[in-house]
Amino acid sequence: PIAYGAFVLFRIPDPVIQSIEPNRVTGDSVGMLRLTGMYLSPSLRVVIGDRPAESFLVESQTSAEVRLPDLSAGTYDVVLLNEELELTRLVSALVVEPAPAMTISSIEPAYVLEGEPGSLRIHGERFQPYLTARFVPDNNGAALTAQAFLVESSTEAEIKLPLLPAGDYELVLYDAQNVAQARAPDLFTVTPV
Repeated sequence: PIAYGAFVLFRIPDPVIQSIEPNRVTGDSVGMLRLTGMYLSPSLRVVIGDRPAESFLVESQTSAEVRLPDLSAGTYDVVLLNEELELTRLVSALVVEPAPAMTISSIEPAYVLEGEPGSLRIHGERFQPYLTARFVPDNNGAALTAQAFLVESSTEAEIKLPLLPAGDYELVLYDAQNVAQARAPDLFTVTPV
C-alpha cells in the first residue's frame, strides 16, 4: 500500500492538449503554432496528421510552440507522442486552407499602337519574382514572351512589351516551372497604325 500510495502521489499525469492557435492556416504559410495544454515536456514529439513537426519548443508545462511541417490543404489531428506511444490527440485541430491564387486585376494601358515599344503596368495580388509574362494571341497563334517582368511589390509590376503584331492578346503570368499562375481579366489590344 505504501508503494502504491507513493506511485499515485508522485506520478506525473499524461500530457493533455487543450488548444492550438491559430487553428486555421494557409498552405503557403510557414509558421509557428501555439499549443496550450497540461504536463507538456521537451521529451515529447508532436505529429500533425502523419507528419512530424519540425520543432517542439516547450516554454512551460502549459505552453509550447510547434513549427509547422509542409502540409497540403486539409484537416489534421495533432498528436503528442512519447517515443512511439501516443499520449494524447486533439482531433481535427488544424485546418490548412489552399494558398490564395495569384490574380491580375487591371492592366494599364489597355491598348498600344503596333510597332510602338513600351511597357504595361499591372495591378493584382501575390506577384513574386521570377515570373514570366506571355501574350497569347486571341487567334490561337504562338505566344510571345515579354522582354522583362519587373516586380515592384506583391500588388504591382511592370512588363516590357515585345514587338506585337496588331490583334488582341491574353496576358498570362508563368512561374519558374512554366506553370500558368494568373490571367488578365480583359484582353490586351495592339491597334494597327
